[in-house]
Amino acid sequence: MESRSAKGGGHMKPESEVREDLNNIRYYYAHRKEMDDGYLVTGEHEIMQTVRAYNAAMRKAPLLLYDVYVRMYIRNGKAMAVAVEMNYSDEYIRKLKRAMIAYLCRNVQI
Repeated sequence: MESRSAKGGGHMKPESEVREDLNNIRYYYAHRKEMDDGYLVTGEHEIMQTVRAYNAAMRKAPLLLYDVYVRMYIRNGKAMAVAVEMNYSDEYIRKLKRAMIAYLCRNVQI
């Protein structure tokens, strides 16, 4: 019996790529209006494929990891501010972020 996830045939996205993608996703959402205005002229940028893939993966994530993703990447929150918002320690938010990245390494499909 195969112990790896059936998703992606067991392929894991490298953590460095997930971190880079998350930074690009954060940038996109922080500048969404300008980006969307630009798409009207140039057509959709390739970041949108990444955004859709990560959002799809996060829709099936544990709820707490989903919440961290929304607060840190869609709403552009910094870890310390998110910790205060969620009434958690900075260290616990860092732990959740690491868990979210590990989850994405296993589950994002691009």
